[in-house]
Amino acid sequence: MRANYRHDLDRWLAIHQPRLNLLVDEAGLQQISGFFDLTHTEGGNPPLVYESFEIEFVFQEDFPAVLPTVFETGDRIERKSENHINGDGSICYGVPTVISARRPDLTLEGFISEILHDYFLGYLHFTEFGVWPFGEVGHGYAGAIEYLAELLGCEAKPNKVKALLSLLSLKHRRDRWSCPCGSQKRLGDCCRKALNRASLKITRSEAIRLCPLIVRHTEEAADAAEYLALVDQVNNLKAKRWREKAASLDAGRKKSTLTTSVRTRMFRSVSYRAVSLRTEDVEVSCHKVF
Repeated sequence: MRANYRHDLDRWLAIHQPRLNLLVDEAGLQQISGFFDLTHTEGGNPPLVYESFEIEFVFQEDFPAVLPTVFETGDRIERKSENHINGDGSICYGVPTVISARRPDLTLEGFISEILHDYFLGYLHFTEFGVWPFGEVGHGYAGAIEYLAELLGCEAKPNKVKALLSLLSLKHRRDRWSCPCGSQKRLGDCCRKALNRASLKITRSEAIRLCPLIVRHTEEAADAAEYLALVDQVNNLKAKRWREKAASLDAGRKKSTLTTSVRTRMFRSVSYRAVSLRTEDVEVSCHKVF
């Protein structure tokens, strides 16, 4: 971090978030931790703190291309998805890749005062009224598609979103072109109206930055789907092996029962023969005696 920027950030924190501390270790790791205060100012009075959340996050030199992962460390927010908490325990303040693409000039001060402020304010609204005031989308790839589909005014389908973004990234679009959404129709007969609406909300430069992000998300989603398929395959193989083992044990018990039954009949037959032989010997002895 540049020395002058660190000085400016320290000064901004001292004025707007005095209970947040900027730490830079010997390895250059940049961390902000402490209490984030939600304040309210009215009638020229000093800001009034009405809620505080203990947070911690590390930010990189390539900010805002890569947004930080923020953790609420005071255990005030229960680790549940409906509270917009990710699987790793970090808060879900939006779709980072989309925010980075749409806000390439985002500063760390703006990230704290806008992105984090809106999340914590929205959480307080949710705990009181049961709804998030700024809307909500899913996490990861699905969340990015939902957010962009809402922004573009189209269906939340990956093909539609990618098609509109790819078209928005071009200088010129012709109605006679085949629509890239996969419908096998001409653009003029398919996504042209949606494209016209979307062009009012997303600029060409934003679309150019968003296109590779969606492709990367698609690849990540495909990798995740492949991983889940492999997990299912392994689980199915384990279940099959257990079924075969159980069937083998059942067959062994049946075989054991059958063998015991055969042995029992053999022993009985031998016993009958032994008894009959003894009887014959007794009769012969009696005849000899008498």
